[in-house]
Amino acid sequence: MSDSPLPPVDELPILPNMAEYKLDLAVSDQGAIYIFHEKAFEEPLNWIEYDEDIGMLYCITKLGRIKGLGIKIQEVMQNSMVGINSIFVVHMKSENDQTVIEVPLVRAT
Repeated sequence: MSDSPLPPVDELPILPNMAEYKLDLAVSDQGAIYIFHEKAFEEPLNWIEYDEDIGMLYCITKLGRIKGLGIKIQEVMQNSMVGINSIFVVHMKSENDQTVIEVPLVRAT
């Protein structure tokens, strides 16, 4: 989390997407999805929403703000997302210091 406070949610409901983050998506041999990122999120995550129609992921914070992943999910990865209910989000603080959280995955309707 960042030390700089954000304005109230009603003033800034949508955060800049993660395009400027160093991030990567991966699928394990067991079919688990991982998002690896180096920069901390501004707020704790509540869930990740998947829009199948456009192949995009959106992180929803506990305060209800929306933060897009900023990249289109490749078709191979989209096929892997069928039937999963959570994504592992890995904050890579350094090579030897990582924080892993499991975040629920919701499909946009």
